[in-house]
Amino acid sequence: MVIELLTPQIIMTAKRKDSNRLPLRPRDRGPSPFFHGREEIIDNFNIVLDDHKAHKDGTTFMIQGAPSAGKTALLDVLSKHAKKNGWKPILINTNTLWSPDELLRRLDKSGRQITSFSAEAGVDHVGHGSLNINIKTAAHTISDILRGQKKPLLLILDEAQTLGMPDVVPSEMKGVTTSVLKEIHNGDLGRPIMLLAGGLGTTESGFRTLGISRFDGDCTVQLGRLDKKSECAVIRDWIIKDGRVKGDPHLWIKAIAEQAHGWP
Repeated sequence: MVIELLTPQIIMTAKRKDSNRLPLRPRDRGPSPFFHGREEIIDNFNIVLDDHKAHKDGTTFMIQGAPSAGKTALLDVLSKHAKKNGWKPILINTNTLWSPDELLRRLDKSGRQITSFSAEAGVDHVGHGSLNINIKTAAHTISDILRGQKKPLLLILDEAQTLGMPDVVPSEMKGVTTSVLKEIHNGDLGRPIMLLAGGLGTTESGFRTLGISRFDGDCTVQLGRLDKKSECAVIRDWIIKDGRVKGDPHLWIKAIAEQAHGWP
């Protein structure tokens, strides 16, 4: 099959080897096959990684921005940089912050060998109601699991703005969630453990509702529009590598970039 893309100034032809393939469709979220730009953010993230690895502590690195700004794609790229720098990246959900079983499951998926794990409430918890015992035990258990990691650990939470939404964190687990977030954020776990959080513009305020109010300026990113040079590089890769277009794509790149500037 031959696809011809026509404008008054240019004719480009892309040959498709398999005529039975479905038409190419760009992904609207998730890891990007063609990533360009955001160099300053990546460089700063690597500096933060090295600093906390050296001091054996942790923090929260937050990326927030408008829908389709490229947050999820950036999280994927940053996780790959972390892996190269000796960190173990782990994708988590909100309930991972209060569920020991979910945290162990996530760690196991990344290759960690788990045999058994147990934790007791402790003498100082005796006399409290059973609900308080469960809450404090869960927080203590999650902390112990995180402390037991040998390799620097990067916890990656996408759609992190949901932490501030009503009923997302069960009322009986807000104390646990706050405790875990604070220990990571303040570097109190005795090991290099960082939370990489990506979400919409309400993410930081959502963290504030859980008691995390102080963010290092180097660890807070307001993701803006992609610069035109990087945007054109993404479009060029998409047209040539994914679309297998033959010919000079310059005018197509310029036309698409003008219409879609800032939305990779």
